[in-house]
Amino acid sequence: MNGLFSHLNLKPSNPLTLEALTNKLRERELHYLPDVTIPLNEVRVDDNLNLIIPETDRTFALNGHSKQQLNSLLGFRYDKWFESAETDVKRDELNTRLKRASSTVKFRLTDYHDSATADGTVAGIVTPGFQPINDSIVTTVLGFNIGHNSKILRANITEQTTEYVIAFGAPENQYAVGEIFKAIGISNSNTGAASFNMKMMFVRVACQNGLVVPAFNNHGQSASLLINRKHTGKAIEEVLDRLHDSVTDISERFRNGIENLYRASGEPVSDPLKALQYVVKNAHQPQKLAQELLQTSFAKEPMMTKLGIVRAITDHDTHEALGLTQEARRDLEQSASNFIGLPYNQSVM
Repeated sequence: MNGLFSHLNLKPSNPLTLEALTNKLRERELHYLPDVTIPLNEVRVDDNLNLIIPETDRTFALNGHSKQQLNSLLGFRYDKWFESAETDVKRDELNTRLKRASSTVKFRLTDYHDSATADGTVAGIVTPGFQPINDSIVTTVLGFNIGHNSKILRANITEQTTEYVIAFGAPENQYAVGEIFKAIGISNSNTGAASFNMKMMFVRVACQNGLVVPAFNNHGQSASLLINRKHTGKAIEEVLDRLHDSVTDISERFRNGIENLYRASGEPVSDPLKALQYVVKNAHQPQKLAQELLQTSFAKEPMMTKLGIVRAITDHDTHEALGLTQEARRDLEQSASNFIGLPYNQSVM
């Protein structure tokens, strides 16, 4: 599959501006074909296990994400079920299950493919009411508010999701945490994997570690979330309407986040493994990850404070080395932020 469509992983060594990222996102989106909404029982599989979708004159291969979605719709695990089956057996079984399907779905299709036997790829299989939120439109409008030359700190585009972090001004040197960028983090999926999410972030200049801004309201709830919108109804219109207000008057919340980082740098932790396990659990990640982080990122920069735990949890290089998914990293960054907001006398310390 074309590399731009399947994966883009931006490193600090090849930075982009917001305008340049917009152009890459727009190029990617131009390869989407019109969506097709149809009863699933009208779809068939050909001899090459590509989908034949009525109303198109093409055959479409499944990628890893859309294959999982089809698994769910048809009620079986594709790879496990067909582990040693011949192609004709796979075709016949899939067609039998498709004929029995009762749901109506929307196919999100692209003209990208890495198969000699397909004309395109099924990017996603979603509900009929699904409405895409095009990233290039979001970044264009956001550019008018924060500047088209704003620096992109991180960008990761996969077949499931897009995620990018945009610098909100120049970096600032903060005692105890070093030089950091205030930033806006956006994650989105136009293939049914996740909602549109926009939040405030800090990114450490030295190592590209990211952290959801630990700002909290009077009830102790996170105040870093700017927009969260499902892909239904007038999704793109509502996101665009809220963009300007979302990035206006957020300086106080950034300041609150900095104050909480200072406080965390002075709050001791007596049992780092227990603290790591707490954050990992609340990020809905496997508990073995806590031990791995203790032996890697925490050992690299052992600080027996809440800030030390946060640094270990959000260490970008360790995430890369452990092969964590984009979604796992995002959940860890949010859980680490929530950890900072815990009262000092919490038993997890």
